[in-house]
Amino acid sequence: MTRRDLLKYDASESANSELEYIIKRNTHTVEPKVPTITAAQAIADKKMLDVKSNREVTRVLFISRDSELLNPAHQTLDGYIDVSDLFDEVHILILRQGIAPKNPVLRVSDNVWLYTATHKTWWKTPSAAMEMAEAQLVFANGFRPDLIVARDPFESAWVANKLGAKYNRPTQLHVLEDYSTDEFFASDKDNYWRLKMPFFTVSKFNTIRTSTDSIKNMMLKKHHVSDVKTLPRYQNYEALINKKTELVLKDKYKPMIFFLVYVGRLDEKSNLRVAMDAAVDVLKNRR
Repeated sequence: MTRRDLLKYDASESANSELEYIIKRNTHTVEPKVPTITAAQAIADKKMLDVKSNREVTRVLFISRDSELLNPAHQTLDGYIDVSDLFDEVHILILRQGIAPKNPVLRVSDNVWLYTATHKTWWKTPSAAMEMAEAQLVFANGFRPDLIVARDPFESAWVANKLGAKYNRPTQLHVLEDYSTDEFFASDKDNYWRLKMPFFTVSKFNTIRTSTDSIKNMMLKKHHVSDVKTLPRYQNYEALINKKTELVLKDKYKPMIFFLVYVGRLDEKSNLRVAMDAAVDVLKNRR
C-alpha cells in the first residue's frame, strides 16, 4: 500500500478508485457451469461410487441323522431351497448307524460337502462324528465352519454343543418332529434312551427353530428356552398355478361306485371325525 499525505489528498477518492478496480476485475471471472442431467439419465448412468463390502464368507455346518441327505442330487434341507445358494460354504455331517461307507467324504457341489460318521451302535455315532469333524474341518487357522446347526435334539445336538464349546462357534437347534408323541416313541426301540438326551442338550442352545407352531409350543412347555421360533417354509405357489391337472376321480376310483372326499387338516386339530360322524347316515345308504 502506498503512503499518502492525508492533508493534501482526499482519502475517499483513493478508496473509490480501489473499489472500482476490484469490481472491474471480478466482472471478467467466469463462473463454472454445473452439469445437470435428468433422473432417468442418472439412474441409467454408471455409478460414481462403487461400494465394496468387507463381509466375510458364511460357512455353515449342518449335523443331522437324516440319511436322505446323503443323496448327492438332493442338496436341500426343506425339499425346495438349494443350500448351495444360501451360504458360501455348506458342510453336512450325517450320523448313521451301520457299516462305514467306502467314501465317507463327498463333494457334491462346488461349495457343498457331505460327511458320513458311522458306527455299529447309535450311541457311539456322536464320537464318530467328532472324529470326522476334527479330521475334515479343522485346519491350521482353526475350525472351518462359522455356524453349527443341529437338525435334531438328540445325537446331532450333542455333537453341535461339543463342537461349539470346543471351537467357540455359535450353535442353533432345529426341531423338525414332535418327539413327545407315542408314535415317535414306538418308531424306534432306542428312542426310550434317546428321549432323555433333550434334557441335557436343548438348554445349551441360544436359539431354537421348529418346523411347526405345535412343535414350538411343545418346546416351550418342556424346556426353559426363550428364543424359539418357527422356521419359514417356502411355498412354490407358482408351480401349483401352472401345473396341469389331469386327475379324474371317477377313473382313479373306478371299482367303487360311491366315494367321499374329505378336504381339511390331518393333524391333532383335524375335524375328520366330525365329518365322518356327519356322513354316517349317508354311508349306511345302499345307493
